[in-house]
Amino acid sequence: MNYTQLIDAIRENDSKSVNILLASLYPVLVNYLCVTMNAGTKDAEDCAQEAMITVVENIRNSGIRNPDSIFSYIITVTRHAYLRLRRDSVSVNYVDFEEAYHVAEPADQLKNILDEERERLLRECIGELNNENREMIMLWFQDPDRPTEEIAARFKISINNAWIRKHRIIKILNQCVEKKLS
Repeated sequence: MNYTQLIDAIRENDSKSVNILLASLYPVLVNYLCVTMNAGTKDAEDCAQEAMITVVENIRNSGIRNPDSIFSYIITVTRHAYLRLRRDSVSVNYVDFEEAYHVAEPADQLKNILDEERERLLRECIGELNNENREMIMLWFQDPDRPTEEIAARFKISINNAWIRKHRIIKILNQCVEKKLS
């Protein structure tokens, strides 16, 4: 996107061009907040919209003189809008305050994307299990601390058999997910 066009369109009050350019910028800002700042989709959408309004007002008021740095400015305004939202919505608790200003590291970003993909594949693999195995593993996923004795009684099997089946199902699911990843 050529941000000089955005500045020119705003200064010339060309609302049609401004709307087109901002519509292409909006998903970039939302994705930036979701990936880099770990923002929720709704929060990211709200903050991106607020940031675009602020940027347009500042350009109209001639607050932006150097079009070369406009993208950096837009990103900064977007990030600050999100941080303000988090600050205002988080109670004053030291741990929460630190989390509000947490910026995901690039490794965390990749890990989050991979975790989401693995979770989706795991759901598919669980769907491929037979009903009894699916029901058994879902009980353990819903409550990992559930006693093996309870599972054994529910399925009318021995405790050892329940434990072995759990680990076999987990092994099958791991193999299924790895196969789908490759």
